[in-house]
Amino acid sequence: MKYSFEQLNVGDEIFFENEYLDNFDLYWKIISKNINDTITVEVNEMGRHDRITIELKDIKYHIPSGKA
Repeated sequence: MKYSFEQLNVGDEIFFENEYLDNFDLYWKIISKNINDTITVEVNEMGRHDRITIELKDIKYHIPSGKA
C-alpha cells in the first residue's frame, strides 16, 4: 500500500522494506517528517537502537499512534 505524507504523524509506527536497510523485522516509530517527503524513524527494542531516514515508498504497514 502506498501511504501519503498526510496519513503519517510523528509517534506513528511503520514497517518498511528497503533492499539497502535492515528493518530488524520490527516496527519503527516516526520521529520527524521532513521537507523532502522523507521521514526519520527510530527503533529502540530487543537490543536494537537505530535512527534512519526513509522514503515514503518504502513503507509497507502503518499503525497510527495509540493503536499499537
